[in-house]
Amino acid sequence: MTYGRTSIIAFTAYTCVLLAFLFAPIAVVVLFSFDSKGIAAFPFQGPTLSWYQAVIADPIIRKAALNSVIVAAGTTLACILIGTSAAFVIARTRSPSTTAFAGLMALPLLLPHLLLGIALLSFFNSIGIGLSLWTAIIGHVLITLPFLVFTLSARIAGIDPQLSEAAATLGASPAKAFATVTLPLIRSAMIGAALLVVAWSLDEFSVSFLTIGSSNTLPIIIWGQMRAGVSPTVNAISALMVLATILLVCVVHRLADLKFR
Repeated sequence: MTYGRTSIIAFTAYTCVLLAFLFAPIAVVVLFSFDSKGIAAFPFQGPTLSWYQAVIADPIIRKAALNSVIVAAGTTLACILIGTSAAFVIARTRSPSTTAFAGLMALPLLLPHLLLGIALLSFFNSIGIGLSLWTAIIGHVLITLPFLVFTLSARIAGIDPQLSEAAATLGASPAKAFATVTLPLIRSAMIGAALLVVAWSLDEFSVSFLTIGSSNTLPIIIWGQMRAGVSPTVNAISALMVLATILLVCVVHRLADLKFR
């Protein structure tokens, strides 16, 4: 009995220390985003919303936020269009070539993003393509596509392929069978994977910095401002990005709950 109670106490203490190690830095950033003195140091003098007002009023930050949304939306749309068909190939086909294809799809997960960004920069320069939001979207698709592909392929693998065959037997075209039978079954997984792509794209720095050219995204703005020290507006931007990420994660978990009800 004593041994079991000691184990519970030790595990609880370990969990608390681990959570504090992971989330205390984020909590400090959010805390000082409300500090009126403008210096990220204790004691806390706040509270104030002036740093959030400064972020909203800054046209450069607003433009960077718009660029982040454009890149994330373009990345998500491209991943859905490309990744859905790739997920069906991986889930429904069993052959050495499919295994090799799945390994190729997983390669961006294994390579450092800095290396991928440098490779993309050299590639675009070698073929004469100017850097822009479009090249940044291509880079983001490269690194986020595996998340959508493998999430969807896992869901597709659990769907009986005879359902689509039954719809075709009843006279449905392949497009109609997909829209009325398959799509409703994979919709929750597709939305969840798309939200993961959005969250990852919004936070991506290395590939964005090397492929976006003269434009900026929010992570690039944060990096630029931190070169001169930790600005209170950086804390505010970071807190807003944390809030956006938390909202996306909550939506993903909500969709997962609905899926298994």
